Amino acid sequence: MAVGEIVLAAFIQVLFEKLASRELLNSVRREGIQTALEKWRGMLEEIKAVLADAEEKQTKESIQKWLEDLEDLAYDLDDVLDEIATEALRRKLKHQERLASIHKVRAFIPACLRPSTVLSDFRMKSKLDKITPRLQNLFERRSGLGLQKAATVAPARGSQRTETTSLIHEPCVHGRDEDKKAIMELLLNDQLSDTKFGVVPIVGMGGVGKTTLAQMVYNDETVEKHFDIKAWVCVSDNFDIMRVTKAILEFVASPSRDLKELDQVQVQLKKGLAGKKFLIVLDDVWNKNHGDWSKLKSPFIDGAQGSKVIVTTRDTDVAGMMGTIKYHQLKQLSDDDCWFVFSQHAFENLSMNECPNLVSIGRKIVAKCGGLPLAARTLGGLLRGKSEDCEKCTCLPPLGLLPKLAELHIQGMKAVENVPLEFYGLGCSNPFPSLEILSFEYMPEWQDWSPVGVDAEAQAFTRLSELSIKSCPKLLGKLPSNLPRLKTLEIMKCPQLVVEWLPSPTMPHGMRNTLPFDSLTWLSLSDVSIPCSFNSPEVADEACSPSSSLTSMRLENIQELTCLPSWFLQGMMGLQELTIRRCQNLTIFWQNDVRLQHLLPALRSLEIEKCPQLISLFEEEKEGQQQQYVRLPSTLRTLSIYDCDSLQSLPELMMLNNLEKLTVNYCSALTCLCPGAGLPSTLKDLFISRCEKLEAVLAEGMTINCPSLEKIIIRYCDNLKTLPDVIQNHDLRNLNRLVIKDCDNLESLPEGWFPTPNLRELFITGCKKLDAPPQSAYNKNNHLTSLQQLHIVSSPAAAGIASYVLKEGRSLTNLTELTISNIDNPPSEWGLHRLASLRELSLKNSSWVSFPEDGFSLPTSLIILRIKRFPNLEKLPSKVLQTLTSLEAFCIEACPMVTSIAELGLLTSLSKLLIHRCPNLASIAWLGLLPSLLELWIFDCSNLASFPDQGLPLSLLKLIIGSCPILKQRCEKKKGQYWPFIAHIPYVVIDDIFIL
Repeated sequence: MAVGEIVLAAFIQVLFEKLASRELLNSVRREGIQTALEKWRGMLEEIKAVLADAEEKQTKESIQKWLEDLEDLAYDLDDVLDEIATEALRRKLKHQERLASIHKVRAFIPACLRPSTVLSDFRMKSKLDKITPRLQNLFERRSGLGLQKAATVAPARGSQRTETTSLIHEPCVHGRDEDKKAIMELLLNDQLSDTKFGVVPIVGMGGVGKTTLAQMVYNDETVEKHFDIKAWVCVSDNFDIMRVTKAILEFVASPSRDLKELDQVQVQLKKGLAGKKFLIVLDDVWNKNHGDWSKLKSPFIDGAQGSKVIVTTRDTDVAGMMGTIKYHQLKQLSDDDCWFVFSQHAFENLSMNECPNLVSIGRKIVAKCGGLPLAARTLGGLLRGKSEDCEKCTCLPPLGLLPKLAELHIQGMKAVENVPLEFYGLGCSNPFPSLEILSFEYMPEWQDWSPVGVDAEAQAFTRLSELSIKSCPKLLGKLPSNLPRLKTLEIMKCPQLVVEWLPSPTMPHGMRNTLPFDSLTWLSLSDVSIPCSFNSPEVADEACSPSSSLTSMRLENIQELTCLPSWFLQGMMGLQELTIRRCQNLTIFWQNDVRLQHLLPALRSLEIEKCPQLISLFEEEKEGQQQQYVRLPSTLRTLSIYDCDSLQSLPELMMLNNLEKLTVNYCSALTCLCPGAGLPSTLKDLFISRCEKLEAVLAEGMTINCPSLEKIIIRYCDNLKTLPDVIQNHDLRNLNRLVIKDCDNLESLPEGWFPTPNLRELFITGCKKLDAPPQSAYNKNNHLTSLQQLHIVSSPAAAGIASYVLKEGRSLTNLTELTISNIDNPPSEWGLHRLASLRELSLKNSSWVSFPEDGFSLPTSLIILRIKRFPNLEKLPSKVLQTLTSLEAFCIEACPMVTSIAELGLLTSLSKLLIHRCPNLASIAWLGLLPSLLELWIFDCSNLASFPDQGLPLSLLKLIIGSCPILKQRCEKKKGQYWPFIAHIPYVVIDDIFIL
């Protein structure tokens, strides 16, 4: 069978099974798409019936195109069915989880392990609407192509099938241990059948591994000792009784050459088998004629009790006719087992670490192999051959001759040194006429991209819109220059390639790469070279004027860049985004030049990152010139500066009357954010982080006049002592998020900052010297009624806010999330039960030994509860917990004195439980009392040794265990004491290794 037939036929079979799934059909009734899926199944059934004929006739271009379209559609259809199945699973769990709390509960789970978000019904139906006409088109085209249904189930190329033998060709067979065990038990059972010999059929689709399984048991040492005689015959679709009988006889005795009649052969075979316990394998049987089988088996009846015949077939009718017991159905391999088979052949002489791109490609291939080891083995061998060929290839084929080639990716060709004229197609007047996307990546020896020639070059790449060149360290020659439709250009990790904005008279003609600005809209240059003259203002008159079409530009890791001369930006009238990253020698952004006021009139975003020598965005002002120059463009909306350790000052920001977001992060030399007139009134987001020397946000005496300010985040600024107040008779009326974190020397929070009428999130943590706001601050603006999230950690300010919250809880009608840490108020004074809307509560860093049983309670509305870093805590409050009838998630962390948490057995609504760093916890025997538990996470509990005697809850869908050595040993796959307790769980990870 051809590889394409194996993969495509198997893939369509998988689609049939998915479309027939009862769970799938039940789920789509609500969506009104069941009719569409049933229609798909009917059309696919008709298409599958002519697939074998199409494979035979695929030398015709029209039929080959039909097969390619069918394969594309099958992959897209499979993706849609997977999305529907995901939605079905979500609905199955929906009744166990409160939708309003799903987002909060997921905060326990690492992002990499969270379930994917299901597509909206609208998008799903849109995809269905696209699949149906494509399938209908294929269905209708099959008749016009003259494709016929197969007249028999035997393969059209059966006579050409390579004859099998009993020898195993695989170095290691993976994923068939359970199947082998099942067949072995049948073979070694001498009382399996009422007759002296039993027939054991193995049934499965083509390429699933029936022959390999038969080979495994046939060559097993136990089988070898159990049977007196063994015989292997490949039957295939040519069920010739004489041929098969003679083949068996040759394993039993040396047949006489004079035996020409079937009767003579069978009589001799019968004598040879008489009284002997035999094993005969009949591989790949297609014949369903009972009379033929009766004739073939007649010599077997005198064999010893316990003799066996193994039959491998794709047809259950054949198995039913020949077998003396129910056939063994061989299923497809899992993706992991299929990957093992694939990688054995694809990476036989390679390390997977050396070819990650091939691994990525291989994973995608395996996902579409339908679990068939033959397809995985064959395609793995093809990939190895292709990769080896590509690595050794020293030239590129004449791809320019392909008239319909629209996308071309050339990758990992390690021996190619140049892209010669032949690449374009010698004599071709219009090479690559349809090419729109072209990329070169990881070509370590590539040095030169030769031009086609004057006439031909003018006609090449006429439709190219995207060009990408990455990781070509030796490339230094000239690139194509006449690219009239180029929109996107990306060059990365080509350190010897010189890119210039203007022709250089000192550079050889063959080395010039003047950027094609005529149509370019997106430009990214990383780790390339620029001419030394780039930084000189003297070249301004010679510079090329980039087109106003350029809207986004990124310059990264360009070592020669020391500044951005004004001529460099001439003509970039449409540039909206400018990003400069990792330019180690950049000291100033712009030189003072009167032409700056005319530059970048459309700039919206400026980002500067990891430029360690950058001191200032502009040169120091010369005497008398301060008013002469326009600073940053007034159109700027976002200014972000990261990791610029030498930055000493920012330019005047007040005139940026469109600035909405200002971010300054990791600028350790900056002492004042805005030493000039202050912040622009349009500012909405202010983010300051890790500026260790920052002493002030504004110059002394300056106030904030930013009525549009919505978010303020100030973190890890150790030298910051004060914050500017709000201008008189104004407040931060639109402020909805305020975060002040780990500013060790900050002493006060201006009354004008707190509270504001729309404040929804307030985080004050790790500010040890921060004083509490005056009482008058709490008495205005309706008592923080808009507050939704509050995090307060040890400081006078936090204590003051906590006292207010605990006393005035009834007025906080919208508070849903509260974190309290290092607060000294005794629990009896907390009054948390008054927070009627609270859904999530985190209690951290307390010296309590226990929670008081009286005078302390929690709101019954809680859905998530965390208790962290209670070093002296010995037990949990049972009276409090039993009132939390809606609690869905509980976390206990860093409580080293806790030996038992049996009180959690009262939380019958709990669906997620995290236990972390409780080294003295020894048992969770109460876990079986949680009927709704879906996820259990246990980390760093070194003494935890036992699960409940009755096992884990049957509802459990996910079990994650880490750094629990005793549990790890007892949960070892198929060997551990607790393996039967966890084998039913769909998702099990132990020490970062997926077990199930």
